[in-house]
Amino acid sequence: MKKFTAAIVPAVLLTAALLSGCSQKTPATENTGAAKSIQLVEEGTIGTDTYLDYSALTGAEKGAESARLSLKGKTRKEVLSTLSAVYTWNLGLSYGEETIAIDDPIKPAVEKLLDTVISSEGGKTSSGTTADYVLELPDFTDAAKKAAAEAGEKWNKAAEPGVLTGYDAATGKFSFGDPVPGFTVDTDGTQKALMSAYANHAFNQAVDAVGSAEAASGTMEAQYRIIGSYTTKTTANATRNKNVALASAAINGMILQPGEEFSFNDRVGERTTAKGYGKAAAYQNGEVVQETGGGVCQVSTTLYNAVFSAGLTTTLRQSHTFEPSYVTPGRDATVSWGGPNYKFVNSSDYPICILESYSNRTVTAQIYGVPVLADGVTQDMECVNRGNRVWDVYKVVSRNGQVTERTLDHTARYKSHDTAKPAKPAETAAPAKPAESTAPAQVPETPPPTQAPETEPQTKAPETKAPSGPASDTAPAAEPKGPGAEAAQSAS
Repeated sequence: MKKFTAAIVPAVLLTAALLSGCSQKTPATENTGAAKSIQLVEEGTIGTDTYLDYSALTGAEKGAESARLSLKGKTRKEVLSTLSAVYTWNLGLSYGEETIAIDDPIKPAVEKLLDTVISSEGGKTSSGTTADYVLELPDFTDAAKKAAAEAGEKWNKAAEPGVLTGYDAATGKFSFGDPVPGFTVDTDGTQKALMSAYANHAFNQAVDAVGSAEAASGTMEAQYRIIGSYTTKTTANATRNKNVALASAAINGMILQPGEEFSFNDRVGERTTAKGYGKAAAYQNGEVVQETGGGVCQVSTTLYNAVFSAGLTTTLRQSHTFEPSYVTPGRDATVSWGGPNYKFVNSSDYPICILESYSNRTVTAQIYGVPVLADGVTQDMECVNRGNRVWDVYKVVSRNGQVTERTLDHTARYKSHDTAKPAKPAETAAPAKPAESTAPAQVPETPPPTQAPETEPQTKAPETKAPSGPASDTAPAAEPKGPGAEAAQSAS
């Protein structure tokens, strides 16, 4: 039920008037004159002869008739609707095609003023006082200062020569873009520009950040080089080698921007016969099966090692179910469509190019970019066999040949090759689940401080060093033994 208020009159007379539904005369009393002047107004409606001066929104002279709104008979919602049509708030900062938005400080000020108006004038009758309310612009200093500081953090940058933009696989040449000018934001000048626009009621525009430009020229080509490289050897299986060549070609020449993440499965896509992939040995649920695209794990593994030596950040990898034959266990990165994936992020400050190729039973992966590691610093893996097919992989950082850091990167656990079942014929080998591996992702794990003697002595695995320049061949690890060993050598 809506509530009403009115002038003070005898309760009997007011009740009679409300119940009658018409303007009938009431018995004469000393308050009859007051009863005749009663006008009932909803509690949320302004009933007095009240005006709002909103010249602060338009820039009109204070008190000007053009910026004076009668509030009599209006609700809060109606007043807000009227004032919202008077101005549009888009005030912000811009630089080039970028904009920093600033929250509208006027609407909260209007809301606060209306709280006062409704509290004082809501539900009152028109017979009473006449009052004026004046809308003042709220202080904008802190908001302008904050926006100017944000502009400095976001748009201050030194001039840069042109960075890497592309790679032509046919010619082996890289292309570089135009140089990018630098810019230094004048935060004080930018704040003053915002304050001036605000004071002049220029609410519907973005103000250009004030600052100075720095010219740039040339390209960064001289700073680019091969910053990570790795090579592995393949088998004599022609179909498997074709799969390796196709996956390598799909990756070769990809440009990755700073902060951009590479996904092997997204880039290479599903390995299908329509794309030219054939069936080759791969592991699936502890068995050696014939999988379309078998062998592409060697492409992701080789890339993983190049990325590691470059000092970039791997975000997703996992080991095979069984120890690989083409790389030291622990250095592998298995992949499968709909299953395991390999991902890394370009954690450098500039674009990089992924180079990967297959030739003459050799897979080479290289990262072309601006060095991430300092001069004289290298990063490699050291794989230590704990026994029982458990390998601890350490990140080893050296400066000018001297080890400066050795930390556990991850631990890889494999099943015995003796448990692998022989390869099935191609026509019966279609797996229900993705092949390669169902092993969980490897995470850093610190070996226990005390450990019972292993059945196998703890030995350091033969290491494959990632070259700092052009890649060189890497000898494959020892051949697996046991049932299915011949097929296992060519499995992913």
